[in-house]
Amino acid sequence: MGFSYIGSVNGVETANDTSIDCSSALDINEGDLLICTVKWDGATTTITSVQATSGAANTLTMGTVTTHSLDYASGAVGYKIAASNNDTATFRLTLAASRAYKSIIIMQFRPDASETVSVDAQDIGAWAFIDTPQSPNINTAETDEVVLGWVARYTRTQSGDQIGDAAADAAVSTGEGYGSLWYKIYTETKSGIHAQATLDDYGHHVCGIIAFKSIAAGGSIVPQAMMYYAKLCK
Repeated sequence: MGFSYIGSVNGVETANDTSIDCSSALDINEGDLLICTVKWDGATTTITSVQATSGAANTLTMGTVTTHSLDYASGAVGYKIAASNNDTATFRLTLAASRAYKSIIIMQFRPDASETVSVDAQDIGAWAFIDTPQSPNINTAETDEVVLGWVARYTRTQSGDQIGDAAADAAVSTGEGYGSLWYKIYTETKSGIHAQATLDDYGHHVCGIIAFKSIAAGGSIVPQAMMYYAKLCK
């Protein structure tokens, strides 16, 4: 039961324009889970879309853009639950206004067949001039979860990616002054966990955490039915 990590793609661009493509394609199966983080330098702007340029678009649902208080960096996380098949999906981030030093990272996961995936918990924070970006804490509710941390950096390189004070299962970083995305798969519930990383020097950044749960078909219905039956037998 649970999630399998399939792979990732990413792209970076210094140009001050409105879009950026990933440098390679994903082979997406029906039902896959896609998680994306995007970053750019400067003030907030609207994310017009993150979607494949051909075939099934698999448009991601992007969260609220969070911007550092001094407008150094902006970032957001998004996802596509139950993606449609696309053997050669090249994803593009499109913004409403031109921004420089953009990055996009997408991770691909595959839940077990017939399981239902949903967002369990998430939170975001922004900090100035520290070298250990850390998200707020979250709690998870299920025993099959994938939890991801992400950072949008203004300058600096990143290492030591952690979830819940333990090393990430895998991480992708797009280099100095861009973004990072990392994950850890859990088979037990967790309380008060956060995403954390280490920068090579003090810097400005946005850091978030998001968790997805996978529930087997009928997994949440049986206990409710048993409770109802118990009431009838009283």
